[in-house]
Amino acid sequence: MKQEFIRVGRIVNAHGIRGEVRVQPRRVSPGLLTRCKTFYIDGQPITPTANHVHKELVLLKLPGVDDMNAALTYKNKDLFLRRADIVLPEGEYFDDELLGLEVYDCDTGALLGTLTAVDEYPASKVYTVKGEREILIPAVKDAACEVVICTPFTDLVTAVAKTKGTNIHVGAENVHFEKSGAFTGEISADMLMDLGVEYVIVGHSERRQYFAETDQTVNKRALAALNAGLKVIICVGESLQQREEGVTEELVRMQTKIALRDVTAEQMANVVIAYEPIWAIGTGKTATADQAEEVCAQIRKVIGEVYGEAVAEAVTVQYGGSMNAKNCEELLSKKDVDGGLIGGASLKAPDFAVIVNAASKG
Repeated sequence: MKQEFIRVGRIVNAHGIRGEVRVQPRRVSPGLLTRCKTFYIDGQPITPTANHVHKELVLLKLPGVDDMNAALTYKNKDLFLRRADIVLPEGEYFDDELLGLEVYDCDTGALLGTLTAVDEYPASKVYTVKGEREILIPAVKDAACEVVICTPFTDLVTAVAKTKGTNIHVGAENVHFEKSGAFTGEISADMLMDLGVEYVIVGHSERRQYFAETDQTVNKRALAALNAGLKVIICVGESLQQREEGVTEELVRMQTKIALRDVTAEQMANVVIAYEPIWAIGTGKTATADQAEEVCAQIRKVIGEVYGEAVAEAVTVQYGGSMNAKNCEELLSKKDVDGGLIGGASLKAPDFAVIVNAASKG
């Protein structure tokens, strides 16, 4: 349904003291906004005297707005473009233009209902279709890989509800190793199961660095989660000093062995190992594809030594150090890199979609 105006952003704050405003783009690239001359605020046309990208925001200098106080009067106002002023590639539309359209099952031709909402989440867009019942359809529906979103505990209920009926799985970011007891503030595996959670991360580098996590507590958490029926993503990896000292292989092999102590071969079907070099987490630094492959291959090798080649070949080994849309294809092309533990790039839906597509090809 073509619309006269499209909401393309929101002014989130003033920028500096000279009257510029910060615009958070809404489902469009910042670059698109910089190519536009006239915007509409409260129904009135405004032509900025300056327009440029700043990080992930767009900075606008509005006419007659010459200081911070004047700029702050525009805070939280929505920014619109006239649809006739925007040229998209053939066959592409804004999300808002799709609302109200009928949605059909491509395989059966059956009418599913009407598209009523498009919501954007870290993992992907999700389309809400209302017919005889409400259906949620993720934008990664055709992914030939498993997609899991791991959220803080306070968001798990919402994540489980919003992904119900989709192929997106939900995981927690940590779990306590005791089933019950006086452990104020901790979350047990049974609690996560009761919420409908399927996965949990244990041993993340930040837990090791800031919360005194050890290889032994990682093992206890992994066992508690597996025994409760959860699938476990076990993180291993070295610091920059350890890499420079040449002990990466020995360290990661040891971390993997200890984390898997008393885990049965049958339970290994519910285990994922994520290699996340500590020096590459959130730093923008990334292991080369060859470095990632070398360590992931060692992880698979040690699993083979403990459980046999069949288990080693079947287990998923991920790389988790600043994988992004630019380097994912090369990393995921490696034989022993089966997937990615994605951090910052998962917060940008277009970038995450690129990673999902690369993983699907791999």
